[in-house]
Amino acid sequence: MHVRERYSCKEDSRSLMQRTLIALITTSLLLAGCMHGDDDGTDDDGAGMGNGGDGFTPQDDNVTLTFDVSLESPAANITAGENTTISWTVDVNGTNDTVSLDETGIAWSATGIENDTDPTSLESKVTVGGNVSAPSGFSVDVAFETEGNLTLRAYSIHEGNVTWSDTIDILVERAGETHTVTIEAAAVANAASIDPDEITITVGDSVVWQNDDDEAHRLKSDADGGSFDTGDIAGGESSDPVTFDVAGTYEYVCTMHQDVGLGHKGTIIVEEA
Repeated sequence: MHVRERYSCKEDSRSLMQRTLIALITTSLLLAGCMHGDDDGTDDDGAGMGNGGDGFTPQDDNVTLTFDVSLESPAANITAGENTTISWTVDVNGTNDTVSLDETGIAWSATGIENDTDPTSLESKVTVGGNVSAPSGFSVDVAFETEGNLTLRAYSIHEGNVTWSDTIDILVERAGETHTVTIEAAAVANAASIDPDEITITVGDSVVWQNDDDEAHRLKSDADGGSFDTGDIAGGESSDPVTFDVAGTYEYVCTMHQDVGLGHKGTIIVEEA
């Protein structure tokens, strides 16, 4: 009996050691698998891990850019070819730190600008680059060459991410031309002394009268489409420009000489653009 008990104790001791050794080996294998992971750098569902995943773009969720855009001229009173000052500020929400910008600027289009538009692909824009940062304010002068309705937006690029401001709709009007009419001295009574005595212009255009006579003249019209009065134009001087904003036919006469038959009269025909 005593001999069998000692044998049983030895068997139990060996079994315990074997089980312990197996447990240690299994644990080591599990730990090694966790540390090294799969060979393709993915987790069990195949998703990319860290920055090594395809299409992964680092995003700074703490940086939100906001804008405040203003025009020096009213949005509906911009003339093609003339400089318009545009100012905008770029603020940073969610952080007190200064944020470096790849660039910022103003872009415009006749067909609209969507939030996913790449500003670098647009031709109609003015860019502020170099060492620019936010929060900060910016200002540029823009001479719009395209007439009609345009969409204007400010943008900033930070770490490759584009942020657009709200949309401002502007109307760029045609730049009017200035035409010169000459007042010539009458050689004989009733001789036409306006050159040209009839002129056709476009709505928005202006007319200046150059007085080449020695005497002063004053040209006036009471046309239905609108009246004008140049005031006295001294010899050798020119009148102030008279702008015609309404289409129509404007007949005018020199009020200083209309009763003495010198023929100082003319016609201006104003057509729609």
